[in-house]
Amino acid sequence: MSGRRAALAAVLAAAAMASQISAQASARHTLRGIVFDSVAMRPLPGALVQLASLPVSGAPRSVVADSVGAFAFDSISLGSYLVGFTHAGIDSLGIEPHPIRVDLRQPDDVNIQLSTPSVATLVRASCKKDIRKDATGILHGYARSARDMMPVPHAIIDLEWSQVNLGRLKLGVRGVSAQANAAGSFLICGIPLGAEILARVFSGPDSTGLLQFTADTTGLERRDFLIGFSEPVHLTTETQLDSTDARPPVVEHSEAPVFRRATRDVRGVVRNVKGLGVYNARVGIVNGDSALTDSDGSFILRNVPVGSQSLDVRALGFLPATALVDVTAESDAGVSFQMVETPVELRSGVARLETSRISGKSLTASLAHIRKGFESRSKTGAGVYLDHADIVRMNPALPSELFRTMNGLTVSPGSGGNNVFMSAAGNVRTRSPVCQPLIFLDGARTEGAQIDALVIPTDLRAIEVYPRGELAPAQYRTLNGCGALVIWTKTMWGNAPDVPKR
Repeated sequence: MSGRRAALAAVLAAAAMASQISAQASARHTLRGIVFDSVAMRPLPGALVQLASLPVSGAPRSVVADSVGAFAFDSISLGSYLVGFTHAGIDSLGIEPHPIRVDLRQPDDVNIQLSTPSVATLVRASCKKDIRKDATGILHGYARSARDMMPVPHAIIDLEWSQVNLGRLKLGVRGVSAQANAAGSFLICGIPLGAEILARVFSGPDSTGLLQFTADTTGLERRDFLIGFSEPVHLTTETQLDSTDARPPVVEHSEAPVFRRATRDVRGVVRNVKGLGVYNARVGIVNGDSALTDSDGSFILRNVPVGSQSLDVRALGFLPATALVDVTAESDAGVSFQMVETPVELRSGVARLETSRISGKSLTASLAHIRKGFESRSKTGAGVYLDHADIVRMNPALPSELFRTMNGLTVSPGSGGNNVFMSAAGNVRTRSPVCQPLIFLDGARTEGAQIDALVIPTDLRAIEVYPRGELAPAQYRTLNGCGALVIWTKTMWGNAPDVPKR
């Protein structure tokens, strides 16, 4: 009897244990977690998180991470699962984060963390390079239409940046052209960390504006570019047959439409670090129209071509600032700038500009920095360079006289001073034999200005002349392919040493 009782007790114990295990397995638990962006070191909101049971059977469950990257799956029974996620921010890289396996063996809630691959891993997988040795990263994103924000297949992305050969102390310009895939996605390797990039994105006759931005120093730069488009416009003309005729003029409508670039207005405000409006700051499209801010810092740029555009803002006493703005077909665009005052320390009568920061980017502007940049560029032979001794030796009555004897340049009289023109030979974007170069005064872009009206000869300290657009450094390049005149005065150059008499 004792044996039977022991056997019966064992059966009952096994049944109780099986019942307990069955109850635990049928219990419902919660799997919580957070999606983390290991590149930006912050949560990744909007990620699509999926949960699949093992062995996989049926469609996985899906949730979207909230504004702090958190997600939760409730009513989960004990077992093994695969958890993974996708996000638009890394889709264009063509790399999906590996899912992780989660084994639920205890009747408790579980917390996990999902994260994107590191930048080094992404660069190594996409470009077969080591970011620690190569010091270059990735530019990725989508080319989209400013009409409806949809991806544009096979768009062309043109990039340029300056590069320095430290071994030979030479400056050069490197260009890269890439094509988006059929889904409008692009990935470009070899982008130098922290470099100033010039970009334009094309699709047939449509394009963005000339864009300026700084590549992320982490090595992973995400940019979506909006490509502008043209709209058909029917022209209307009025004809008055006779000035004495009392009848209304004849109105004629063109049968064939004329295609013009679609435009919208850009509105915004420029403030200082205290939140006060900056008056009379000049805000403009790079190589395009500009406007001045009102007393409260507000401005309106009319008829800006749709698509991604670079806006540049400058004001006396402030460091310049640049921002990208996406102008869509739906409505006017808005943008705001925060400008940082230029700290000036007076010492022995010489102004020294210290290192300042704006929008998280370090900008160094000092007399030594400016002079060293001029000396480095003059060694490239890409243009014509005049230092203070050359200017004193030529002794011009007007600044424009310095260019009369230079090959490829023409000086002609105009209202308010002489105009300087360059030969347009080889410039494919103009049919005129000459073009008017863009003038940079102490590093600031001037639109439609005459050099004689900008500066007097006694203030000149150095001059850079780039007779062809492709020879100019990236920061002095123009859209029409014409060259540039870069003028440095004592304001930024400082007082030059005495020049010995010859």
